[in-house]
Amino acid sequence: MAVRIIGGKSLPRSISVVSDRFTSTAICGPDKKIVCRVKKLPGLTKYVLGPRKYPIPKTLKLFLFLVSNFGIKDLFFFLLLFGAILSVIEILGLAVPGGTATVVENFWILDVTSLALIGVVIKRSIGRWHGAEHMAIAAYVSAGKIDIETIKAQNRIDPHCGGRIAIGFMIAQLVPDLFFKFPVMDFLPLASFFPIALQLLLMEAVLQIDAHKGLDKLPITSQLAYLLQRHVTTSVPGEIELETARQAVLGLIEAHESLPAD
Repeated sequence: MAVRIIGGKSLPRSISVVSDRFTSTAICGPDKKIVCRVKKLPGLTKYVLGPRKYPIPKTLKLFLFLVSNFGIKDLFFFLLLFGAILSVIEILGLAVPGGTATVVENFWILDVTSLALIGVVIKRSIGRWHGAEHMAIAAYVSAGKIDIETIKAQNRIDPHCGGRIAIGFMIAQLVPDLFFKFPVMDFLPLASFFPIALQLLLMEAVLQIDAHKGLDKLPITSQLAYLLQRHVTTSVPGEIELETARQAVLGLIEAHESLPAD
């Protein structure tokens, strides 16, 4: 039975691979022992992520995919990253004329600083695991094999990586950031809700463009996503990262093979 892999996720010493029915997470302990845990997707998530004949907002699909395997380790990692970003904002506030308010109001300062910090954290803590995740999935999808030698032969750069979506969202964010700087917007009713609504619409537009055109095929987003993966989000994995990724994919395959025949 061919497994429809819809995505993956990497954290320090942890690699998850997601299909339309299961999430398989391989965790490498300090003793280099790898444990693989497979969980069924929640009913709503499986229903939404599965093939449908009628449209479902892609922002909803993305949200459910992101939370389908969200655990304590994810929460700790993102809280730590968020705290670090807030600290950098405060430090910049001491150096920039106008203080912290100037940093927050000038979105480009905040974005560039946040991205630089996130990039350093990801490169150092997740890069090798993320590269291994890409290579193991590519070995199964393109070659139909999951042995170490086949995995090693794959490219760690995946044009379908979620980084392309992040690039699209960043470009889309420029619109509300610039538009709502006009003073007239402050006098409109419910003006504070407009940026949120517009941002959600733009996110949906980015996901629709990706579904129908492919952000990996558009010159700007594809090149930026390539550079992001090559220099920031992935690194050349070692043996332990490759084996962890292999175990994650194997766990997913075995879970599907255990399903009763339709």
